[in-house]
Amino acid sequence: MIDFRYHLVSLASVLIALAVGIVLGAGPLKEDIGNTLTTQVTQLRGEKDALRADLDAATKVSTARDQFEAELLSRMVAGELASKRVALVVLPGAETTVVDQVSAALKDSGADLAEPIVVNKSWVEGAEDKVAARTEVGNALLEDASLPPVGEDGGQSVDSVLAAALTGKVSASALRDPLTTSARRALFDGLVEADLITDSDAVGKPVDGVVVIAGTVDETGDAGVAQTKSRLALAATVDRTSEGAVLTEDTTKVADQALSPLAVARDQKALSKGLSTVDAPHLAMGQVDVVLALAEQFDGGEGHYGVRADATAALPGLGR
Repeated sequence: MIDFRYHLVSLASVLIALAVGIVLGAGPLKEDIGNTLTTQVTQLRGEKDALRADLDAATKVSTARDQFEAELLSRMVAGELASKRVALVVLPGAETTVVDQVSAALKDSGADLAEPIVVNKSWVEGAEDKVAARTEVGNALLEDASLPPVGEDGGQSVDSVLAAALTGKVSASALRDPLTTSARRALFDGLVEADLITDSDAVGKPVDGVVVIAGTVDETGDAGVAQTKSRLALAATVDRTSEGAVLTEDTTKVADQALSPLAVARDQKALSKGLSTVDAPHLAMGQVDVVLALAEQFDGGEGHYGVRADATAALPGLGR
């Protein structure tokens, strides 16, 4: 058994140490500790002020750059798509802000801009009954318009229906007469009735080119990958049917690149042969890229533009 005197000695030692600490803290060490703490606080305040100044300067530069680019945007694209009829195809999840910004850039370019085609989520749903229903609708509409069935590399039948409704053709080099306005209207109406697209006044004249704006894929795993490839297949189909097409997407919103149609298009060239892509459409530079990339498509070229590492260049050549 431990003697009670041991406890008294231990307690006394603790009290003595505490007393010594108090005496030193209030005496000889007080000034040193206070000065050290004051110096550290002053240093931290200085660092905070410096970081704040750096942030303010960076924000000012970024704001000035954005204003500069916005002012130049209309001048850089002016006349690039004059006399060309262009349609926007807006995929599920695309941000309204991006759609508005790209639309404004296309109008600044002189393009005759058709009413946007908004694709509903039902277009890409992967359940077997959904796929079967889309296939049935697409095949019936193609047959009613006396259009050939989808080939092995043609994606979904509804992709070909939308492409034909927009361009009036089954391919960019089609030999047959283009579809009449009423025939194209019937294709649009069939897609609307099947709840695959929202109704729009996009018929008008057939379009020359198409800009496809991709959005967030809300599935993961195999289902998400299938949705991603389905969206890319639609862009590739309208590219084959029109004189040119550009796929654009704000990939900064995508964590998994396997769920980005644009990233997959750049990685798997066989799925996007002939299609141009533009990342960063939320930036003025990206909006310029969309216009110039589409103009390049009309001239027979293609490329992948923007700020990502997999872009072939930041900007399509201006000396076309």
